[in-house]
Amino acid sequence: MDVVREPFKKSWSVRKKALFICGGALAFGALLFLWRSGPALPSVPAASVLVDTVKRGDMIRKISGPGVLVAVETRLVPSILPKAQVERLLIEPGAVVKPDTVLMRLSNPLILQQYDESKLRLVVAIAELEALRNQLNDNLLNQESQVAAVRSAYEASKLQAEREGRLTSERIISEVQYRKSVLIEEQLRTQLDLERKRLGAIPQLNASEVKAKEAQLSMLRRQLDLQKRLADSLEVRAGIEGVVQEIRVKEGQGVDQGEILALVAGQDKLKAEIRVIESQAREVIVGQNVMVDAGSSVPGKVSRIDPSVINGAVTVEVAFVGEPPKGSRANLRVNATIEIDQLKNVLYIGKPAQAQENAMVKLFKVDDSRVAKLTSVRLGRMSASTVEVVSGLSEGDRVVLSDSSSLSKSDQFKLD
Repeated sequence: MDVVREPFKKSWSVRKKALFICGGALAFGALLFLWRSGPALPSVPAASVLVDTVKRGDMIRKISGPGVLVAVETRLVPSILPKAQVERLLIEPGAVVKPDTVLMRLSNPLILQQYDESKLRLVVAIAELEALRNQLNDNLLNQESQVAAVRSAYEASKLQAEREGRLTSERIISEVQYRKSVLIEEQLRTQLDLERKRLGAIPQLNASEVKAKEAQLSMLRRQLDLQKRLADSLEVRAGIEGVVQEIRVKEGQGVDQGEILALVAGQDKLKAEIRVIESQAREVIVGQNVMVDAGSSVPGKVSRIDPSVINGAVTVEVAFVGEPPKGSRANLRVNATIEIDQLKNVLYIGKPAQAQENAMVKLFKVDDSRVAKLTSVRLGRMSASTVEVVSGLSEGDRVVLSDSSSLSKSDQFKLD
């Protein structure tokens, strides 16, 4: 007997239609979701970018710059000889020296000859002075002897005249004889006065002659001192305690008077010379606080600002407050941070890459879903590592400080 199957066929057709409708609905929903969500966001590893949080508070404005340590006391060692030749170099740059350390030896035979001649002239002059003093002393003794002899003759003639005067009154001798004796007495008295005057003048005359000879001797001593300094300068000494920075000559080289042979820098007193960009240097003033980093950070103060600009930078001298960094030496490279001023109660962030002061910039702001969207931000005054936020951000916002040009070509991306 045949079985009728029409109801089964009808049921299967309904089921097909239901499945088709459900599949279409699902496909439509998926298409709608993809249309609404748009293309997938590019992703950037979080470890490859620098993110900072906007803060509010006091911001210390600082500027930084590289520099070197230099000696407060330096000495250029010149040649004081008219002409000489470098015979031997005894010290190399970097050596620690004392004031009397010999850096090099020069040669000049003429200087040594002139030194020897000066010594001989001085010896001769000293002997001549001694001989002069002996001669003048003999002259004085001779004059004293002459005065004594004339005085004795005068006393004898005086007695002779007195005696003949009594005999003349008794008419024992003639009047002529008596007058003759009186004349002799007067002559000897006059001679005695002259000899006494000569004796009184001798000390002054002797002193004048000795003084003239001593002046000549003093001149010879000065000449000898000069020749000795020239001879001693054949051994070139450091002059100060420190480190040899440069030796500017070579063995066998000829040098002339005034030519610089070496440079020595003292090590006990150092200062820092910092190069600051010209646009920032206008805010630097003497007395501002500085931190100098030379392996360890030590405080200092701006002591001088060079008025000249070289290659777009200004040199700022920094004097240390206390001792310089341990192990420091001249020509050691350092970095310094100068405190310009302090901004009260402002919004600030770390300085973004390629940021400019008082400019509008585009920064990626990161939301709670770790999506970074490009945002316009106006920056204000800058410091070495921070910058003031004028508008575009609020306290607590997170922004990407890395260079945005290398992060993504779109205006947003997601941090993984």
